[in-house]
Amino acid sequence: MFGFFQKKTKRTDIYAPVDGKAIPLEDVGDGVFSEKLVGDGAAVIPEQDQIAAPVDGTVSFVMDTGHAFGIRTVQGTEVLVHIGIDTVNEKGEGFQVLVKEKQEVKVGTPAVLVDRDALRQKGYDLTVMVLVPEADRFGSLKAVSQGEVAAGQDIILELS
Repeated sequence: MFGFFQKKTKRTDIYAPVDGKAIPLEDVGDGVFSEKLVGDGAAVIPEQDQIAAPVDGTVSFVMDTGHAFGIRTVQGTEVLVHIGIDTVNEKGEGFQVLVKEKQEVKVGTPAVLVDRDALRQKGYDLTVMVLVPEADRFGSLKAVSQGEVAAGQDIILELS
């Protein structure tokens, strides 16, 4: 009635996982992401091979194929990083995972190395999606940055 018993969630800032160009999730070339079926968020067209942790927290999972990983923040927010569209089809080729499940990470901790040249030659779109699967738990999720961003420095999303 007065909101006394509603769960309050502290603000969570989510930073760029890679240097590149931040774009709205709606502009990603795959409906699974652009229609927010996996969660709300933002995306970065990468300009480097190293993908880093976009938040402080604990690695909750790493796909065997290396194309995706999740981090749970201290506040309990799950953040999913998905590298490329249909890159799962490579079965790990072109990805070197640098983190493991249950590892504590900070913003900017290197998580995955991507062989962008090899994957681009095979025709893959390497846009990196940063998603919050449970975004509806928050009062707002706001994409802050568009255009050029730097890994671990520029905020791309704000949850409150």
